[in-house]
Amino acid sequence: MQMKSAPKKILVVEDDLSTLEMLRVFLSKGGYEVMIERSGTKIYELVKEKMPDVILLDAVLPGMDGYTIQKKLFNDPATQSIPIIMISANLQLEQVFVGKENVLDFLHKPFNVNDLRDKISKVIKG
Repeated sequence: MQMKSAPKKILVVEDDLSTLEMLRVFLSKGGYEVMIERSGTKIYELVKEKMPDVILLDAVLPGMDGYTIQKKLFNDPATQSIPIIMISANLQLEQVFVGKENVLDFLHKPFNVNDLRDKISKVIKG
């Protein structure tokens, strides 16, 4: 008898309520365990406690911005290997994150849920 593996954990860090709710519903229906956070200030502790398989991280957040969070997570050996997919409506911000070791992709708002699903699948399987 084959054991069913636990669902992959995704942490969504997004301050826009409608985007956050859409992501929560979409990812939950996709079989993922979804954790949500609206502010950048509690992220570091939450990541260390829950150890998600991937983080969807808005670049612009209240409290602590996505760049600071990304850097802090990468500088900690316990969290540096957790892949991050950055999210932003600001197209120029993609250049800030290109080449960062723990940022594996970038998603532009507004985004297509199929693109999101493909990026998450690639990151989790990769």
